[in-house]
Amino acid sequence: MLKVLINENEIPVKRDGFTISKNITSKVDTCSFTYLKTQDRNYTPRVFDVVEVFNGEEKVFAGTISEFDDTVQGANLLTYKILCTDYTFLFDKKLIPETYENQNVSEIVRDIIDRFTEGFTANNVEDVDHVINFVQFDYARPTDALRDLADLISYDWYVDYDKDIHFFPRGSRFAPFNLADDNNSYEGKSLKLKKSGKQIKNVVYVVGSDYVGDEVTDKVGEGDGNQNRYNLPYRYDIKPVVTLGGVAQTVGIEFLDAEGTFDCYWNSNEKVISFPTAPTSGDIETTGQPLIPLFVKVKAPNNTDGEFEFKIIDKTLKTEDAVRQRAKVEIETYAKATDTASFITTKKGLEAGQKIKINSAIRGIENEEYIIQSINLKVNHLNEFKYHVRLSNVKAYEIIEFMRMLLRKGE
Repeated sequence: MLKVLINENEIPVKRDGFTISKNITSKVDTCSFTYLKTQDRNYTPRVFDVVEVFNGEEKVFAGTISEFDDTVQGANLLTYKILCTDYTFLFDKKLIPETYENQNVSEIVRDIIDRFTEGFTANNVEDVDHVINFVQFDYARPTDALRDLADLISYDWYVDYDKDIHFFPRGSRFAPFNLADDNNSYEGKSLKLKKSGKQIKNVVYVVGSDYVGDEVTDKVGEGDGNQNRYNLPYRYDIKPVVTLGGVAQTVGIEFLDAEGTFDCYWNSNEKVISFPTAPTSGDIETTGQPLIPLFVKVKAPNNTDGEFEFKIIDKTLKTEDAVRQRAKVEIETYAKATDTASFITTKKGLEAGQKIKINSAIRGIENEEYIIQSINLKVNHLNEFKYHVRLSNVKAYEIIEFMRMLLRKGE
């Protein structure tokens, strides 16, 4: 039975249009409903009021009012359409200007919760046997930081309805029941399955940050009296040493140091050395430590469907180990075709992120594993909840989430 509390006081809401959307891991859960204010109901909504929703004794949503609008229905009557979001929004009140070196992932997660959030706990952050050599959060949101850490080691995370953070191995939590043709686990013929190869990635290239290589000397040109700009083979960590015909040249920064005060000028972004006057003779050589991008290529075994290549650019990855781990996680997640499914049930206990199995003799399926991607809760005319559930056998990005990730990564 539906019960809604706002600031711990129960209020009546309309069943029509009442919806709760639960989404996998770090994506925000939402709740929307309509409230009619009358002379006998004097509550007026306010942004950030605390909302809790129950199905009987089971809490199925908790968060705050994020927005609402009102419509005048008649004398002294107001209808409010209210949208609520879970506590993930409050989790992001502060940004993280922090660098971590040689620390365990779970230690980093607990430190973020302790130092950069307010009122949240880490009781369900599971211990991780994985040390990160270096990770830098340049004023990142806590949700983005936890998402990056989780993706790096194939973990999931979410904020529960008591403001506690769950951080756990992906696919390690199980639904309270599985689906079968004859166990009344879903309504009628509501179970539908779909297969797609659109998201498959079985060859992954990962480009990380740059590391400083060993010092090298290269000939970049020869003076001919005409050319005064010479392309460099690398971007260097610091200003390179430049010689002309074996004679050391003074080196300035192009567009920063005044013209005529140095023999030549270095442009790191364009990888160029320029001379105010074109040299007439002599070999032009540079000596320095090149910045070399971390780069790995990982292939999934047994690519019977052919190779489908994908590139990831993630400049937050500072070590070869981190780059390899990122590629490994991507392969494990997307190396096979996507299977999706959906069904409707009245059974309680399902949560996004849980693993659930499908057994169907009609379809010739036995113990196929899926991850619950989202759950939409609606209320019927009997004031009973129905759960509309969407499944996938891999982590599925929706386009908004995918574009936000690319924007944050600078791709």
